[in-house]
Amino acid sequence: MNLLKKIANLIRKEKRLPDGRRQIRFLFFRMTTEPPPLTKLQEELQFLREKLTLCENMLRQRESCSENPVNYARKLGVKVGKRVRITTYPNPDSHPLYGSEPYLIEIGDDCLLSFGITFLTHDGSIRTSHFLRPECGLFSQFGRIKIGKRSFIGCHVIIMPGVTIGNECVIGAGSIVTKSIPDGEVWAGNPARFITRTEKLAEKQYNRWLSPEHQRIEAEVAATRNGIPILPREAFFSVEELDD
Repeated sequence: MNLLKKIANLIRKEKRLPDGRRQIRFLFFRMTTEPPPLTKLQEELQFLREKLTLCENMLRQRESCSENPVNYARKLGVKVGKRVRITTYPNPDSHPLYGSEPYLIEIGDDCLLSFGITFLTHDGSIRTSHFLRPECGLFSQFGRIKIGKRSFIGCHVIIMPGVTIGNECVIGAGSIVTKSIPDGEVWAGNPARFITRTEKLAEKQYNRWLSPEHQRIEAEVAATRNGIPILPREAFFSVEELDD
């Protein structure tokens, strides 16, 4: 009954709840007015627990938009290495979405994560599979996500359950990563695919940086930014890492 009380409290805050509130209200109504058999009751309780955890995490994420993104990720349970930078600029609401199992996510040292990234640590389609194979009951499929050291994840990347991204990898903006990636590779696309080795990308970027055209663009950007405050390092790193 404690679970039902928690759900009832969430329903009272429905103006702050995500779009899944209707489904929770419907299940809560069924639990209190038409009690199902014991086996079904256990299945529904498990499903409600997952929904409850998801809603609570989403509410926490909404309420913590102004918090340091690295400290916030650690508070949720994400394993974050040293000198990790998580970008939310220019939109403070663009914290990564860590899903309902943030403790299954690990980010290595010296990584840079751009804004709007989504980590998916479970497969919700298993709910539909239950109707085709009801003998399996209601169950979930979970998967850990690990990002190696010195890797870059572009903006609005989606990382699927069970994916491991190696050390010194680059994931292009807007990619959907569905499979694990070895060390030192550049991937992009939907679904993400191999593009090149990181060493080749670094050489290409260095040659581009040396070009006169790039020097002119860099000077123009510097002139445009003149007088505009640059975000302090405290906006990206936790306090204890500033002295590392």
